[in-house]
Amino acid sequence: MDAFQTDEGVPSIQHGAAAKQSFLLDYDIALADLSANRDVAKTQQLLVDAAAVAEFGQ
Repeated sequence: MDAFQTDEGVPSIQHGAAAKQSFLLDYDIALADLSANRDVAKTQQLLVDAAAVAEFGQ
């Protein structure tokens, strides 16, 4: 419990505070595709594309 007094909370992408909604949707689609197809390279590219569309790093 002491940690709650001293540690800093961080936003969560799943709750919409750390990323745009468009990224959250694309992230969910990428992970669903990974679950269905087990294509890691495709999932990596989907996540890179999602980050670009959401303007991460801008």
